[in-house]
Amino acid sequence: MLGNANQETALAMSACLSHRGPDGRGRFYDEFEHGAVAFGHARLSIVDLEGSSQPIGSDHGAVLVQNGEIYNHSKLRSRYNAYPWRTSGDSETILAVHRKAMLSAESSSYNQFADHAKW
Repeated sequence: MLGNANQETALAMSACLSHRGPDGRGRFYDEFEHGAVAFGHARLSIVDLEGSSQPIGSDHGAVLVQNGEIYNHSKLRSRYNAYPWRTSGDSETILAVHRKAMLSAESSSYNQFADHAKW
């Protein structure tokens, strides 16, 4: 949600997705000059069963929610070994690529789904 967002609505919307992601729910909320942004997420644990709850933040201020699996995340992680990894999950790989300002240019990334949002 962007604009007239609130935390309660984001949590309620992610609750509607709980059948798709029964392994946890999370939300992110931030206010800015012209409104607010809220992300909700329902998690299905595939790669990192414990430590990759979303939304996930980075050391450079980005916040990410994503739906899918990055099949070559191990290979991509090895390219960004200077990144301060906090999880062993595939989603954090997007944040590492984003940190290097290569998200749109990373042609070797092979994703099941390309839908993600960053803030």
